[in-house]
Amino acid sequence: GWGDIGTCICDKYINTFFQVVYNEVGPNYEVYSCFVSQSADLQKIYGPGVSGLLKGKHKAGLYYLWPVAWMDCNEGQTGYVEKDAMLTLMKNMECAGIPSRH
Repeated sequence: GWGDIGTCICDKYINTFFQVVYNEVGPNYEVYSCFVSQSADLQKIYGPGVSGLLKGKHKAGLYYLWPVAWMDCNEGQTGYVEKDAMLTLMKNMECAGIPSRH
């Protein structure tokens, strides 16, 4: 199985990750979340616009999605996105000064 905290697209995994961050740095960070329901939503995320919102010294893009080559998100399969759409998003975010991490 996936272990006690699950996969990168489940709430338990994400909540555990941010609890660890909070335990390490306290409330000294900010998070902007974008919720997607299909791969086409990734094209709507504008890297320079997101970069302009982030005020911290360090910036990072964390993507709690599951890139696949065989399908897009369907009902009951939240988090799955087309791999090319995700790689394009990551490239655009990195060009805007937001490196991919995690």
